[in-house]
Amino acid sequence: MKEKTLAVLCHIGALIGSTFFPGLGGVVAVLVIWAFGKAPDRELLNQHAKEAMNFYISITIYAIIIFFIAVVVFFVGGVLLVGIDPMTMKDHFETIIAPGIIGALIAAMAVSMLIGLAIAIFVIAAIANAIDGKDCHYPLTIRLIK
Repeated sequence: MKEKTLAVLCHIGALIGSTFFPGLGGVVAVLVIWAFGKAPDRELLNQHAKEAMNFYISITIYAIIIFFIAVVVFFVGGVLLVGIDPMTMKDHFETIIAPGIIGALIAAMAVSMLIGLAIAIFVIAAIANAIDGKDCHYPLTIRLIK
């Protein structure tokens, strides 16, 4: 296959992989495509594969961090703001905890949709760069694979 085609497939495959297998599904998809077309003289493919893998690893790390922050904010913040005893939280489920869970789910859905839109825009830009034969750089990416 052509190098540009494989570079484009890295981004498309990563997006599809992460859609069906959240977490590191995008990284696995890129690894498969990269292994299929890997060669020392394929600079464009190597750069795009590394960038896509770094991006989806970063997204996974950010999602885990956001999840833990949300849990802490929900439980600790809710208890402190309302001033209830954590040992008696079960007595306040209908008045405090259930609406808090619903609010957290709505907020999580809104944030997820915004992040999904940003990812789609970043992937489209990366695909355009691959088609043009240019390097790509996803924003806010931790460069773990060099």
